[in-house]
Amino acid sequence: MDSPSSPTTNTKTNSLDPPLHVIGFEITELTPHKVTDHLQVTKKSCQSFNVLHDGVSTFLAGSLASTVTFVASGYKKIVIVQLNFNHLKLNTFILI
Repeated sequence: MDSPSSPTTNTKTNSLDPPLHVIGFEITELTPHKVTDHLQVTKKSCQSFNVLHDGVSTFLAGSLASTVTFVASGYKKIVIVQLNFNHLKLNTFILI
């Protein structure tokens, strides 16, 4: 498996979902039965008070749901009608 920072992983994410790639999201494994991914929380993905922006987590979930559904369906176009999100815990960014 590629390491999260390898060029192959970055290229895979960029080709599958360019907007996710822009915020630093990386898909490391994608099969009809499993998806492995990584997002390092940085200032790029946080609100001004160093909390992961809820729009980013919603965007990630929606994009991954679409991608995984597409792969699991045998690469058929599938429409996801409704996604619901609850943010139960803050994910903060700490500058060291």
